[in-house]
Amino acid sequence: MNNEIKKLPRLKDVIDIDVLKSLQDNFAKAMGLSFITVDYRGEPFTEPSNFKPFCLRGREHPDFFKLCAQCGAHGGLHASMTAAPYIYLCHAGLGDSSVPLHAGGSHMGAVLGGPIKQKGGASNKPNTVIPARVGWPTEPDRR
Repeated sequence: MNNEIKKLPRLKDVIDIDVLKSLQDNFAKAMGLSFITVDYRGEPFTEPSNFKPFCLRGREHPDFFKLCAQCGAHGGLHASMTAAPYIYLCHAGLGDSSVPLHAGGSHMGAVLGGPIKQKGGASNKPNTVIPARVGWPTEPDRR
Protein backbone atom coordinates (compact mmCIF):
# COMPACT_ATOMS: atom_id res chain seq x y z
CA MET A 1 0.00 0.00 0.00
CA ASN A 2 1.30 3.41 -0.93
CA ASN A 3 1.54 5.63 2.16
CA GLU A 4 1.83 8.86 0.20
CA ILE A 5 -1.01 11.25 0.75
CA LYS A 6 -2.35 12.67 -2.48
CA LYS A 7 -1.99 16.44 -2.38
CA LEU A 8 -5.21 17.98 -3.62
CA PRO A 9 -4.86 20.89 -6.01
CA ARG A 10 -5.89 24.31 -4.79
CA LEU A 11 -7.88 26.83 -6.84
CA LYS A 12 -4.88 29.13 -7.15
CA ASP A 13 -2.90 26.23 -8.64
CA VAL A 14 -5.36 25.63 -11.48
CA ILE A 15 -7.06 28.98 -12.18
CA ASP A 16 -5.55 32.33 -13.13
CA ILE A 17 -7.28 34.64 -10.65
CA ASP A 18 -6.90 37.74 -12.86
CA VAL A 19 -8.54 36.04 -15.84
CA LEU A 20 -11.29 34.61 -13.63
CA LYS A 21 -11.96 37.99 -12.01
CA SER A 22 -12.18 39.67 -15.40
CA LEU A 23 -14.66 37.07 -16.65
CA GLN A 24 -16.64 37.32 -13.41
CA ASP A 25 -16.80 41.14 -13.60
CA ASN A 26 -17.93 41.10 -17.24
CA PHE A 27 -20.52 38.41 -16.61
CA ALA A 28 -21.87 40.28 -13.56
CA LYS A 29 -22.19 43.48 -15.58
CA ALA A 30 -23.88 41.72 -18.51
CA MET A 31 -26.31 39.76 -16.31
CA GLY A 32 -26.98 42.47 -13.74
CA LEU A 33 -26.22 39.99 -10.95
CA SER A 34 -23.61 39.65 -8.22
CA PHE A 35 -20.91 37.00 -8.47
CA ILE A 36 -18.08 35.67 -6.35
CA THR A 37 -15.89 32.60 -6.61
CA VAL A 38 -15.34 30.65 -3.39
CA ASP A 39 -13.21 27.69 -2.39
CA TYR A 40 -14.72 24.44 -1.08
CA ARG A 41 -15.09 25.99 2.39
CA GLY A 42 -17.08 28.93 1.03
CA GLU A 43 -14.17 31.32 1.57
CA PRO A 44 -13.83 33.97 -1.16
CA PHE A 45 -11.28 33.23 -3.86
CA THR A 46 -12.09 36.42 -5.78
CA GLU A 47 -13.31 39.81 -4.76
CA PRO A 48 -17.07 40.24 -5.23
CA SER A 49 -18.36 41.47 -8.57
CA ASN A 50 -21.38 43.80 -8.58
CA PHE A 51 -22.38 42.94 -5.01
CA LYS A 52 -25.42 44.76 -3.66
CA PRO A 53 -24.96 47.12 -0.67
CA PHE A 54 -26.89 44.79 1.65
CA CYS A 55 -24.48 41.92 1.05
CA LEU A 56 -21.36 44.09 1.14
CA ARG A 57 -22.37 45.63 4.47
CA GLY A 58 -23.45 42.31 5.90
CA ARG A 59 -20.12 40.67 5.03
CA GLU A 60 -18.34 43.35 7.08
CA HIS A 61 -19.74 41.68 10.21
CA PRO A 62 -17.90 38.47 11.19
CA ASP A 63 -21.03 36.51 12.20
CA PHE A 64 -22.87 37.44 9.00
CA PHE A 65 -19.78 36.63 6.92
CA LYS A 66 -19.46 33.18 8.54
CA LEU A 67 -23.02 32.41 7.52
CA CYS A 68 -22.31 33.62 3.97
CA ALA A 69 -19.33 31.25 3.81
CA GLN A 70 -21.43 28.35 5.12
CA CYS A 71 -24.08 29.02 2.47
CA GLY A 72 -21.44 29.15 -0.27
CA ALA A 73 -19.83 25.93 0.93
CA HIS A 74 -23.17 24.07 1.14
CA GLY A 75 -24.45 25.44 -2.17
CA GLY A 76 -21.16 24.61 -3.90
CA LEU A 77 -21.05 21.10 -2.47
CA HIS A 78 -24.64 20.39 -3.51
CA ALA A 79 -23.87 21.62 -7.04
CA SER A 80 -20.77 19.44 -7.07
CA MET A 81 -22.63 16.32 -5.92
CA THR A 82 -25.34 16.76 -8.53
CA ALA A 83 -22.91 17.98 -11.23
CA ALA A 84 -25.37 20.77 -12.02
CA PRO A 85 -26.05 24.35 -11.00
CA TYR A 86 -27.95 24.62 -7.73
CA ILE A 87 -30.43 27.33 -6.69
CA TYR A 88 -30.95 27.91 -2.98
CA LEU A 89 -31.88 30.51 -0.37
CA CYS A 90 -29.06 31.97 1.67
CA HIS A 91 -29.25 32.66 5.41
CA ALA A 92 -30.56 36.17 4.68
CA GLY A 93 -33.42 34.81 2.56
CA LEU A 94 -31.98 35.80 -0.82
CA GLY A 95 -31.98 33.48 -3.82
CA ASP A 96 -28.48 32.36 -4.84
CA SER A 97 -27.09 30.01 -7.42
CA SER A 98 -23.98 27.89 -7.39
CA VAL A 99 -21.98 26.35 -10.23
CA PRO A 100 -19.33 23.83 -9.13
CA LEU A 101 -15.63 24.08 -9.97
CA HIS A 102 -13.79 20.78 -10.39
CA ALA A 103 -10.15 20.03 -11.14
CA GLY A 104 -8.52 16.61 -11.27
CA GLY A 105 -11.76 14.99 -10.14
CA SER A 106 -11.86 17.07 -6.96
CA HIS A 107 -14.43 19.62 -5.81
CA MET A 108 -12.47 22.87 -5.68
CA GLY A 109 -15.19 25.42 -4.99
CA ALA A 110 -17.95 27.22 -6.81
CA VAL A 111 -18.99 30.35 -8.63
CA LEU A 112 -21.90 31.88 -6.72
CA GLY A 113 -24.39 34.23 -8.34
CA GLY A 114 -27.40 36.17 -7.20
CA PRO A 115 -29.56 37.46 -5.82
CA ILE A 116 -32.04 35.81 -8.12
CA LYS A 117 -35.81 35.52 -8.21
CA GLN A 118 -37.28 32.20 -9.19
CA LYS A 119 -40.61 32.07 -10.98
CA GLY A 120 -43.34 29.71 -9.89
CA GLY A 121 -44.40 30.99 -6.47
CA ALA A 122 -44.21 29.05 -3.22
CA SER A 123 -44.48 25.65 -4.93
CA ASN A 124 -41.17 26.28 -6.68
CA LYS A 125 -39.35 27.89 -3.73
CA PRO A 126 -35.62 27.03 -3.51
CA ASN A 127 -34.26 25.04 -0.58
CA THR A 128 -32.55 26.80 2.30
CA VAL A 129 -29.01 25.46 2.72
CA ILE A 130 -28.65 26.58 6.35
CA PRO A 131 -31.36 27.84 8.68
CA ALA A 132 -32.38 31.42 7.94
CA ARG A 133 -31.35 33.94 10.56
CA VAL A 134 -33.97 36.51 11.42
CA GLY A 135 -33.25 40.07 12.42
CA TRP A 136 -30.99 41.13 9.55
CA PRO A 137 -31.86 44.68 8.56
CA THR A 138 -34.12 44.81 5.55
CA GLU A 139 -33.57 47.37 2.85
CA PRO A 140 -35.33 48.09 -0.44
CA ASP A 141 -32.06 47.64 -2.37
CA ARG A 142 -31.07 44.25 -0.96
CA ARG A 143 -32.27 42.43 -4.09
